Amino acid sequence: MKNSAKSLLCAALALLGAASLTAQPAPKIVVLDLQQAFDDYYETPGQRERIKSFEDELKKDLEKINADLSDLGKRYQDIVAKVNGDPTITAAARATAETDARDLLARVQSKQKEGQQLVSSAQERSARSFENYKETAIKTISAAATEIAKQKGANVLIDKSPNTTYRTSTFLWIDPAYEDITDSVLKKLNTGHEAEIAAAKKAAAAAAPASSGALPPLPKAP
Repeated sequence: MKNSAKSLLCAALALLGAASLTAQPAPKIVVLDLQQAFDDYYETPGQRERIKSFEDELKKDLEKINADLSDLGKRYQDIVAKVNGDPTITAAARATAETDARDLLARVQSKQKEGQQLVSSAQERSARSFENYKETAIKTISAAATEIAKQKGANVLIDKSPNTTYRTSTFLWIDPAYEDITDSVLKKLNTGHEAEIAAAKKAAAAAAPASSGALPPLPKAP
């Protein structure tokens, strides 16, 4: 009797286990290229343009500092040339010139420090601004992608981006047969913003050859 009850219990547990397994939905997978979606999202070019404006502003400030450094350096070299090239210079005049030279050198070093602080501050501001934007944009894109995936009856959404730039997991290989919803997501997000996208692409194409991306270097102290 006991063995019969035990057998019935085992059979019931096996049936429950089988039922729980069969209750799991068959996986339907769709994929999204989050990197492409981020780059082609209509708000991203505008954000990149704002970052570029930070860089342009910094370049102007550095050019002003460079001009000041050039002037200070020239005045320093003039004093040095005068002191070294005039054998008749008096001790008092030499002392005054040396004091002036030390003052100019201190101003040069102060200007260099100002430039370095400007660069550091601008880079930090630029990086922080872009990171904040990226976090918000990815949430928006992910929400749209999830909605489309559900509409298509999918229960798994995989990012197929080739790297982890956007803090997402990367698969070594994904079967290209899986449906890619990247274009659908971009259509959902970008519809109504075609003029902005076209203007951004035109501006980017015009600006690309003109900018090397390099900031003017600070001259060394004399």
